[in-house]
Amino acid sequence: GTKTQMWKFPVLDENYQRFVRNLRGDLLRWLPELKDCPKATQMGVETLLSFETWDRMRRYAGESQKQSGEAVYQSCLRLIRSD
Repeated sequence: GTKTQMWKFPVLDENYQRFVRNLRGDLLRWLPELKDCPKATQMGVETLLSFETWDRMRRYAGESQKQSGEAVYQSCLRLIRSD
């Protein structure tokens, strides 16, 4: 829905950008250890925790909720620990 309509309605794009910025701030509050990580690591964790990643694993790759959750969890741990 929304992403396919952004080109027609600039307010949707503005709202989505604001949502992403707010989510990034929330992420740093929820996982304060990320503040000491390089920006690339922060962005990687943000991507792993995004709805788009979850939706792709569940809907298009056909993974279970448990498998998807474990994949996100383990990937985030490895990314954070690599720094």
